Amino acid sequence: MAEAQAKFLTGNLFAHITVMASTFSIGLMAVFAVDFIDMIFIAMLGKEELAAAVGYAAAILFFNTSFVIGMAIASGALVARARGEGNAVQAEARKTHALAYGAIFGVGFAALVWTQLPWLVTLMGATGETADLALSYLRITVPALPFLMIGIIGGAILRAHGDARRAMMSTI
Repeated sequence: MAEAQAKFLTGNLFAHITVMASTFSIGLMAVFAVDFIDMIFIAMLGKEELAAAVGYAAAILFFNTSFVIGMAIASGALVARARGEGNAVQAEARKTHALAYGAIFGVGFAALVWTQLPWLVTLMGATGETADLALSYLRITVPALPFLMIGIIGGAILRAHGDARRAMMSTI
């Protein structure tokens, strides 16, 4: 009996992990697909400087998104731990704090990146018109970082509650 129950629980655990990981992956691919689609359509314009500028900008945006993902992992882990301990009040408090810190750090990190954009673009190796175009593109996209942060942290919190579908849809 115990062996059959352990086999059942192991199978359910594997299915749960598979669903949670695959929906998280689909959501993240959607986030990165936006940059990829931008690159494709801008490259279709036929101006090499534009395509190169978006490529440089994408590398910087990838770094920003990585910071966001790190914050989301920490937030999800804290909320999931409180939920696992059966402490709904602490889970709710951690959720609120995670979203508040996400908004604050999102604004602060976006402001830091914004002030360092010329240096970052130069560090990436862009020069001349390509650097100017990359800066223009980044000055449009970087201010959206706090919204991305809240969305992805919100998805991590939904995953901590076991809601894979809504977590995926929040990032898509």
